[in-house]
Amino acid sequence: MTVARVDVSLPTWLFAGDTGAFMQAIGWDAVSTSDPSMWQIALEEIATAGSRPMLTLHEILGPRHAPSIEEHPVLESAGAKRITRASDLSLLMEAEIERVGPVEEINSVQDLTQLMYLFDLSMMAADSESFASTVNALMVRVRSEFPESALYFIEVDGALSFRMTIMRVLMRLKDDPASITTPPLAGPGGLAFEGGVDLTDDLSWGLRAFLDPLLLSLSPFAWGHSYLCDTGVLVVSFGAAIAGRSGEPNEFLNLFGRPGGVKTSAAPSISPDAIRAAVEWWVGRLNTLLSSATDPCRYRAGDGTYDVAKHQESVFTLDQAFRAVQSISVQHRDGFARQTLFFNALDTLEMLSRINFDQLVEAPIARGVLDTVRSSMPADAWPVLLPRATDAVSALFNMRKSFTIGGRVSSSGITVPGPSGVGPPIDRTLNFDRAVAQYLRIRRNATHGYGGRGHKDAARDRVLLSSHSGHIPQKLADLSYLYALNLLAAGLAGKKTV
Repeated sequence: MTVARVDVSLPTWLFAGDTGAFMQAIGWDAVSTSDPSMWQIALEEIATAGSRPMLTLHEILGPRHAPSIEEHPVLESAGAKRITRASDLSLLMEAEIERVGPVEEINSVQDLTQLMYLFDLSMMAADSESFASTVNALMVRVRSEFPESALYFIEVDGALSFRMTIMRVLMRLKDDPASITTPPLAGPGGLAFEGGVDLTDDLSWGLRAFLDPLLLSLSPFAWGHSYLCDTGVLVVSFGAAIAGRSGEPNEFLNLFGRPGGVKTSAAPSISPDAIRAAVEWWVGRLNTLLSSATDPCRYRAGDGTYDVAKHQESVFTLDQAFRAVQSISVQHRDGFARQTLFFNALDTLEMLSRINFDQLVEAPIARGVLDTVRSSMPADAWPVLLPRATDAVSALFNMRKSFTIGGRVSSSGITVPGPSGVGPPIDRTLNFDRAVAQYLRIRRNATHGYGGRGHKDAARDRVLLSSHSGHIPQKLADLSYLYALNLLAAGLAGKKTV
């Protein structure tokens, strides 16, 4: 089978001129051309199918294994690759650990939060020699509170970081051709190629925006926590869903802000096996998504060369979409903040799914997406991954009930004026699902203010605004989580994901 390739021009000074080492580090299968700076590139994992996963999942401690993992080979390997911390940083971590002090008992959400924070600090402070023992101590302590807890390590191929970096390098070369022969000096932040570095830091380090929605798949409950390592991410599963917040506001600022956050309810019942199935599905699909997202062949210009600008914009958008879902997952007290984040997330997901906003919020379409996502994952994972998405679709259907005001609402839908501009507008009837979608578009557009410049459907919009109570269900924001699941299920294969 012929492997698709794209022409990429590279500066000869990369990796001190060792092109072979660079290609190995970034995971590119390269074919040379008559031009020494031009290469025909394909991803290694595509050129040799499945040869190089970006993510590799290791189960270090199963829910029914004895917590004796200090000599586990994966931990030993991860510890050996620890980057030496600056002495002042280590001292700062140790001082903070001393300040927090031991957590003797877990009697509240605050106690558990303090314990997890303590281990966050301990993991950051651990050097190569103490890394495995610190992880072991963590799991012994967690097991004392959660007997069916488990530990996973998601090994991240360093090629992922290099693929983020090369985009910054090539974008700099477009603007500064002199850098093709002479590498630029480091900037104020210590990097020679700083442009956009913070826009993709979740892809270069830790994958937090891509993994937190997994750990918060039952938000406002959580079933695990993650710890950043130099070569991957440790994921601790508690083996059960636990409250992610206390029932009452626990900080003074929580007394302010708009009401309408997600209400507290009983914790859902999930099993350790369901968590394992969810982790395996998510990491497997994320591996495929990240490989596709970093494939330069998807951004081939008409002349066969690599369009790095479009590629970088696409990666920025992907990272931003998952960050929005991540933020919605932890924002539960302020209804307006959730709503604003929801509209921001759908704007971003609209770009990635290549389907318009109105369809993303049309209930039958959302239900179809939910069915597609469900069919893509094992049934064991459903109790962990699907409840938020299911509740969001139900909330979208329930928005029909809020069209109860005014004489234009009937059992078949809402009568609205047609578009203006060519003759007198002719009334037409929108069914409730279309009316909800159009109403949500108005509310989305209103993040820039109501009114403003007139448009052909202004009369329709006024009718919808006056015919709806204005209530947006609190769980509707989790539609963004559904479409993030759909991105994982469908990947970025150059086609619509909805």
